[in-house]
Amino acid sequence: MQPTPDGTPEQPPREPAPPEAATPGPAEAGGAPFPYEPVHPDLLAWARQTLDMKVVLEELHDFEVNGGYSFDEVIAEVEAVVRGS
Repeated sequence: MQPTPDGTPEQPPREPAPPEAATPGPAEAGGAPFPYEPVHPDLLAWARQTLDMKVVLEELHDFEVNGGYSFDEVIAEVEAVVRGS
């Protein structure tokens, strides 16, 4: 294989996974056209206890009105959460 212009080795083309390898998603019912796994009930219970839907909806509204966030803003927020500040 020849290296790419940036010097990394070229990767051989991937064969697509057979259809039976993917978990069917809700696309058949007009939903998302990608593989789908049901959310575990414990994760749902945790999310319902942890998330304040009022805050989520306020943030979503702000996102829709004012646009998205830059990558740097997202990273800064993640780093603040990790630091505990």
